[in-house]
Amino acid sequence: MKDVKKYFQFLPSDIIENILKDLTLTKKEVLLELYIHEKEKAKMTDYIRNMINSLAEDILDIYKIGFRVDDINDLVQKLGGSIQMKKDFSYASLEKNGDGFKIIVSSYQDEQRKRFAIAQELGHLFLHMGYKTNAEIWEKQADKVPFQEKDPEKVRQANEFAAALLMPRYIFFLTLEAASDIAESGKRTIHMQAVADFFNVSLSAAYTRAKILGLSERAYYEMS
Repeated sequence: MKDVKKYFQFLPSDIIENILKDLTLTKKEVLLELYIHEKEKAKMTDYIRNMINSLAEDILDIYKIGFRVDDINDLVQKLGGSIQMKKDFSYASLEKNGDGFKIIVSSYQDEQRKRFAIAQELGHLFLHMGYKTNAEIWEKQADKVPFQEKDPEKVRQANEFAAALLMPRYIFFLTLEAASDIAESGKRTIHMQAVADFFNVSLSAAYTRAKILGLSERAYYEMS
């Protein structure tokens, strides 16, 4: 279990011991147990954010996606779901579909927005619907009924998951380095548009990701 314990660096030891009692749990199930223990804290604490990022990275690893999501449609299929494009639709929706799931996305959005919208729905799927992580929660979901989450904190958690899935931490930091220039004065400039293009996300999504991961001074970046 040594490889699993790294996910619990921010948790009290008694919670770790309780979670690790069932050695048959997969890493995904263990990570959801972490979320269940901490979700009532309402605000995005450092270890909830760490859990969400670890879960997204774990999914990329388990399903052999690689270091970034090039084809999110392929990822959804590997996860057991499907995507439906709909013209008369404002954004995105998620629903249970038998043993799988379906994500409905507005066809009028640009490619980057579609990718992020789908990733957000995957966040709700794993974090809040229990898909492939908690059978009890999953069984309670109504079939073919749109999942609606109005809790602002859970929406933020889904947004965090989407960013973590599309811009995994380790690769994101490496990309920031690769997209950096250092002037003779020592000032470092990161070309954020190049970062956004690499991950196929919007410029604002890339900048927000950098800010959340600790690079918060706007003057540090070139935004075009």
